[in-house]
Amino acid sequence: MPNFVADGWLSLFFPAKTPMDVTRRLADLGNSVTNTDAAREFLHKQFAEPLPGSPESLAKSVMEENAKWGAIVKKAGIEPE
Repeated sequence: MPNFVADGWLSLFFPAKTPMDVTRRLADLGNSVTNTDAAREFLHKQFAEPLPGSPESLAKSVMEENAKWGAIVKKAGIEPE
């Protein structure tokens, strides 16, 4: 597959009905932790790169990944077992 990229990533997810102000506050706290020197050093030792963001940027990434992998699964004819 030309230009194919597969990344692994971790994120914080909350129940669907979590109020947006709570979600934003928790995202801000998570971002503040990943922006510390200690967190960056730890992540780099794990060959990981911190990518702080907003609830909206996470939702966009999830939708893009679902579309990409959904197309690959469909093209490969993979079915649930």
